[in-house]
Amino acid sequence: MLFADFFSFELYTIATVASASIFSIIFVFGSYFIFYKTPSALKAYKFYFIYLHTAYQVLIFLIAFLGRVEVYFSASGSVCPTFFGIIQLFHRSAAYVEVAFVASAILNVGNAINLTFFYRYCHICRPNSFYATHPFWQKVIHIISSLVASALCAPLLLLGIIKYAKERESWGEGGVAMCFTLNKTFYASIIFFALYICVTCSASCVLIYRVKAHL
Repeated sequence: MLFADFFSFELYTIATVASASIFSIIFVFGSYFIFYKTPSALKAYKFYFIYLHTAYQVLIFLIAFLGRVEVYFSASGSVCPTFFGIIQLFHRSAAYVEVAFVASAILNVGNAINLTFFYRYCHICRPNSFYATHPFWQKVIHIISSLVASALCAPLLLLGIIKYAKERESWGEGGVAMCFTLNKTFYASIIFFALYICVTCSASCVLIYRVKAHL
C-alpha cells in the first residue's frame, strides 16, 4: 500500500517538479561556470559541455514539468501512451511536440557525448586531420550530426503514431491518450533510435580506448 501511495499522481508530480526545479537552478549556475569559468586548458571543450548540459536539461524539463506518461494496451490491441499533468493545459498537439522533443533530446545526449570524445580523439591521435585543422568545418559537422538524427527519427516516430491512429485523442481528467496500431513505420523509428544510441555509445568507447592507447 505504501509503495502504491508513493507513486500516486500527487506525490509523483511534486517529486518530479521539485527535482526538475533543482536541476533548472543547477543548469543556470552550470551554464555560467561553463561560459565564464572554464579553465583555459579546457576552453576548446566549452561547446561540448554546454551541448550536453542543454540536451539532458531539455529532457528533464519535458519529462518532469509537462507530466508523466503511462502506456497501456486497449481492448482492440492498439498501444495508448497517455499523458498527464501540465501538458493537459495546452492544445492537444503539445503531446506530439513533447514526443518529438523527448526523442530528439535523448539522441542529442548520445550525440553530445560522442562528439566530445571524437573531438578529443582527433586532436590527440590525429592532430593533422581535416577535422582537427579546420574549425569552420568542425562547426558544420557538429550542426549536421546534431540535426540529421533528430530530423530522421522524430518525424518518422510521429508519422508512425499519427498515420496509424486508432481513435481520436481524449482529453480530460484522465489525460490524453494517443492510441495507435503498432506498425512498420513505428518499428523503423524505434530500431533507428536504438541503433543510433548503440552506435554512438560504441563509437565513444572505441574513441576512449584509442586515446588511452595513444597516451
